[in-house]
Amino acid sequence: MTDRLPDPSAPDRTHGPAGRLLLALALGLTLGACGNLTAGGLAETEVTVSGDASDPVQAAAGARHLPPVARQTADDDEAEGELEADITLFLEGAGGSPVALTPQPVIVDVDIRGVVEQQVVAARVPAGRYTALRMVFRNVEVEVEGGLIVDGGEVVGLVEVEFEADSLTVVEPVSLSLEDGDRVQILLDLNAQDWLRQVDPQVGLVPETFFANAITVRVR
Repeated sequence: MTDRLPDPSAPDRTHGPAGRLLLALALGLTLGACGNLTAGGLAETEVTVSGDASDPVQAAAGARHLPPVARQTADDDEAEGELEADITLFLEGAGGSPVALTPQPVIVDVDIRGVVEQQVVAARVPAGRYTALRMVFRNVEVEVEGGLIVDGGEVVGLVEVEFEADSLTVVEPVSLSLEDGDRVQILLDLNAQDWLRQVDPQVGLVPETFFANAITVRVR
């Protein structure tokens, strides 16, 4: 925008009601041309957790789009059991500032085959750009019912993720540009079938590194 100096010889049209109206209109048009200076609002963010979600299938070019189908079956060679975890969730803004999705830890209880998912939070967040989902885990354990084969033997019973500290923080990238009124769903896939195979059968513990590296996050 370029400011023009007033012409001294031109009549002053900014006095009186009509002049003030013209000036207000001119300022409004100028601010509009400079961009929306009052952008904001809220967006709805949902986070769903799966013990082991099926990988997304990429549609072939020209294929007819079909509605998504919930996962109803699992492979026979997969482990069976229930996973429980305490998680606190944050979205990280483009500048690195976290926005809490859960004011306190939430308890996740899902099956490790990924047949049933759990929505753990539906929160409103300020509109804007977000680049990561931060997850703080305080406890992760699985009651294995069968199907977990390690070193040729079956492992059943309690398996826990061994934390090196009181909690474990995992940060996974996302790409979200949310506007006022938007609604987005994030899938947190714990991929339990991958890291459970790293269990020490003697003590029932999985090092936190294997657990953290197995987690994936995607926007639906």
